[in-house]
Amino acid sequence: MSYGKFDGSYAVKFRSNLGSFGAGVVVVADLQVSGGDSWFSFNGEFTPRGSDLVGELSVNQHSSGSQSIFGPLRNFKLVLEGKFVGEVGEFTGYVKGAPELKVATTLSRLNQVAAE
Repeated sequence: MSYGKFDGSYAVKFRSNLGSFGAGVVVVADLQVSGGDSWFSFNGEFTPRGSDLVGELSVNQHSSGSQSIFGPLRNFKLVLEGKFVGEVGEFTGYVKGAPELKVATTLSRLNQVAAE
């Protein structure tokens, strides 16, 4: 199965189980993810597991002025699982080492990266 079909830039919306939410932009290339918002960067990768994708993203604060969707956490890893259906990816997960801190994300394709 080719995973290049997921390559592209996406608007991402995320919400924690604490009621906080945010939005940003990510680029997916060969299941590698890179992006961020005004205060945090997101970097990581996904691997296939059956029909789902599982991954781990590092979230790191690069600018002061806002807390994360988990309050005072500034640098943490998210463990995510989900899938793409058409132009939209739906993923759920938690903070690594703190599974009680949960997140839901939606990725909506902005454009597709051209194949080389």
